Amino acid sequence: MAGFRDFQTGEILTATNVNDFLMQQSVMKFADAAARDTALGTAVGGGNALREGMVAYLDSTDEVLKYDGTAWASVGQTRGLVAVKTAVTTAVFSASVASRASVDITGLSITHETADPANRVLLFGYLGAVGPGDANRRVGTSFAKDGTFLFTPDSPSNRTGAQSAGREDMISALAYDTPGAGSKVYTMRAINAAQSTFTIYVNRYIDDTNNAERVRAVSMMILMEVAV
Repeated sequence: MAGFRDFQTGEILTATNVNDFLMQQSVMKFADAAARDTALGTAVGGGNALREGMVAYLDSTDEVLKYDGTAWASVGQTRGLVAVKTAVTTAVFSASVASRASVDITGLSITHETADPANRVLLFGYLGAVGPGDANRRVGTSFAKDGTFLFTPDSPSNRTGAQSAGREDMISALAYDTPGAGSKVYTMRAINAAQSTFTIYVNRYIDDTNNAERVRAVSMMILMEVAV
């Protein structure tokens, strides 16, 4: 590519000028990525026409891409939201859990592999209702990646560590992660914050009497992949 040129009236337009100042500096248009790669090649060198700085438009995705010398990348979209996934459970969950132990909540699990290992994952979630309702028995929640908590509080000692905790009402949690390459499984876990084993309920209170004073709820988690 030869740079910008201001052509003058009456100037003879040579093949070199056309190639260097017009063809190589235009936005090329292709049906899709396969058609682009057939025309230009997939790497600089040899008989390929591909060069760093080329710009192409793809009909298939209505997207403008630039070639940076190594790969094609979106123009003006280096940051922002890449993907959104959700998990919802409307069912009642229950499990017998030992003191200070935790359990994955059925239905609140998302498997995700980032488009770029440098991207960040944001997690949002809530348990619609939890039990039991005994004042001395609370339930905590935290996000886990492949079975390991993403965050734990400093120096809990004999206390129960969790991202958040409560009883009877909704419990919410937020987290972030830079997972790197490969597929990861994110889950929302319930934690027994009592000194003995007991049954944890999600989406219902411990007293599940069939009347208007008792609540059945919905729980949800949301994963967002963000390019940073």
